[in-house]
Amino acid sequence: MYFAALLSEHLFYRLEAYDRNQNFDAVQAEENDDPKMVLPDNDAYLDINSSMKLSPITKEHITLYFLQFHKNPNDGKSLYEARFLHILRAAFIGDSRYFKGYVKASMKRIMYEAYVKLSIKGEILECNCECVAGSGVSAHCKHVAVVLCGLENIINDKILLKTEAPTEKLQSFHMPKKVFTGSPLKAHKLPFKRKSIENIVFEPYKKRINVQEYTQKVRNIILNCKSQMPFKQLYGPANPYAIENDHDYCGLVTNQIFEQLELNTLSLNRIQEIERETCGQRENPK
Repeated sequence: MYFAALLSEHLFYRLEAYDRNQNFDAVQAEENDDPKMVLPDNDAYLDINSSMKLSPITKEHITLYFLQFHKNPNDGKSLYEARFLHILRAAFIGDSRYFKGYVKASMKRIMYEAYVKLSIKGEILECNCECVAGSGVSAHCKHVAVVLCGLENIINDKILLKTEAPTEKLQSFHMPKKVFTGSPLKAHKLPFKRKSIENIVFEPYKKRINVQEYTQKVRNIILNCKSQMPFKQLYGPANPYAIENDHDYCGLVTNQIFEQLELNTLSLNRIQEIERETCGQRENPK
């Protein structure tokens, strides 16, 4: 009884503490009331290159944009020069130019998507980023600065510093020892190490082929071959009557054929023996 009373008293104080604290539920994330940037579909974005007609943004545009928030874009410029920009894509919708960049975080192994909207004249209209400081349509984080620095560099200098892929840089043993700076050479003008180049191409066929006898030669080669090649079935079998009449000097040709087929020596006992041996057909081991 004493133990039960002690346990009930402990539960009573415990429930009282639960009612007093009321902080055991999961913390719900507060919804951000910042306006959201209206973006085009992902299919509308294209990989940016120097041949695209882009808005003429300058360093003055970038500096004036960050000055209104009392920020310095040099942090983003340092990240851009360190090749933190992974991908930069562009979309053209009406008179607006949308740019999407993937920027690596400086202290984490993650990547943020930064969006920039420019006018035709190069004015910065809206900016947004996935990071905590980049919410709303007036983001001024360093990831947005990286995208803006990349745009200014490719528009004015036709250069874009991006993260290098492992295959972009040649390995040391793949680097050429000498760089050829002359005009391209034609194949027949390339230098050869061999002094004589007469017998480079080997032709097993004769230069002159007797076309009339070539067909008969091929037929004889195929018929004399013991293999059952499909091409051999195009020729008809030998005519035993023609062999007997044409080759009169071979007196035993017909007899040899009959002996191979056992037609001359076939008896009733041999017929019955063959019938017993072939009984069962497929199941017969012979």
